[in-house]
Amino acid sequence: MKQTLLALLVITGIISFFSSCEGCLQRKCSICPTSQEIEVRNNIANEYNCDVRVGHDEKAVYDNKTDGSFGISLDFTAIKSTEKNLCEKDSVYLDSLSRVIAKKILPILSHKKNYNKIGVSYSTEKHFNEKMSSTDCSKEFEIPIKDLH
Repeated sequence: MKQTLLALLVITGIISFFSSCEGCLQRKCSICPTSQEIEVRNNIANEYNCDVRVGHDEKAVYDNKTDGSFGISLDFTAIKSTEKNLCEKDSVYLDSLSRVIAKKILPILSHKKNYNKIGVSYSTEKHFNEKMSSTDCSKEFEIPIKDLH
């Protein structure tokens, strides 16, 4: 019995170690974005000229909760121009933009029943050298799904 349990834990650990999804918020994802979610993610990245990651709330999905948050992260670190760096915009503008982005993902969102909000974050880092960086800008917005209908 102990050997079976140990083998199961080892296999589960190996599966979760190797389960990483393209463009996922978490380092190790067990719930990968669907092809439609990846397509919307890529469209957002192209439209706003940034790196975009998305992520499912695995705890909400696995525990069949209804209060989870689907995450979308826009990273403008690679942008050289402050004109195109949306993280530098004011909160009113970013709140409005977050609603636009959330409306893009909502129609094709998998596990929709497990979410009551979509979290959209904006960030920029300054890189001093290979080993040192600091967060230059970080803003987060939670958009209730009920407000998007």
